[in-house]
Amino acid sequence: ELGSDIGGSIRGPSSACGVTGHKPSYGIIPAIGQIPGPPGTLTQADLAVAGPMARNVDDLEMGLALMAGADDWHAPAWRLSLPPPRHRKVEEFRVAVWIREDFVPIDREVERLLLGAADALKRAGARVDYEARPDFSFEYAVGVYDQLLGAALSGGFSRKEIEAFAAKAEAADASHALGARYASQRHRDWLSANERRLQMRRKWHEFFQDWDAVLMPCLPTTAIPHDPSQPISARTIQVNGETRPYNDQLRWMGPAGVTYLPATVVPVGVADDGLPVGVQIAGPFLEDRTTLALARHLEAIHGGFQRPPGY
Repeated sequence: ELGSDIGGSIRGPSSACGVTGHKPSYGIIPAIGQIPGPPGTLTQADLAVAGPMARNVDDLEMGLALMAGADDWHAPAWRLSLPPPRHRKVEEFRVAVWIREDFVPIDREVERLLLGAADALKRAGARVDYEARPDFSFEYAVGVYDQLLGAALSGGFSRKEIEAFAAKAEAADASHALGARYASQRHRDWLSANERRLQMRRKWHEFFQDWDAVLMPCLPTTAIPHDPSQPISARTIQVNGETRPYNDQLRWMGPAGVTYLPATVVPVGVADDGLPVGVQIAGPFLEDRTTLALARHLEAIHGGFQRPPGY
């Protein structure tokens, strides 16, 4: 199947459903027919990409090969040649593990399975480091992501709504509905956020001189019960018995999403509640085949997609 990912809509469902998914590097798959943007829109929204979701990494590879390439504007001259994976053998990979942040805690069961995946790679011979980080904080990356995501989603609001957001901008906070907080920002503010994004892209580039990929959570929990009885801004989730903001489900999508990185999701086990958990494997910009290659190794270790009883 095809998915669209601006706030994790490939990565989150893939993790929650125990399937594989690939959020490609920004811009390598044409955006025609993709949302956000009504049918007929020609603009590719900032942050938004289309990509494959499947039961195994082989199908992700096939989906990426079929979809990636030039759009109508660039077809006369532009060609895409994604580099091969950095490594073929698991013992050649250098893997950072980034799964703990007080800013957005994850469920202990999710953490157990993610650490298990990292440890399995280490036992297979990969070089695994639990402290390596790019030279910016998680909270900083999420802040920039929120600002650019709000701008990218602003087309979903009417002009009247945006003017209302602008009138109370000083009172705006994270409790606002997704996208509303930054829907009315000035273009000058967006330019500043975009520059901060580019600085983080440079930091990631430097980081990936020493590391091939980074493992991160997709979601802080397994799949949650759907509760449409409250507006999104009023909803919450439970993490280790603590009430957390509903939008915590987007936070771990930020570091890779805001900087246009590829990220492959592969299942790594089933939590005590019987629901699956996937790991997000982010890698260098345009090196999609590297994250897919590492996902293939984890798929072999953990057995990949397991059909739930009754489905």
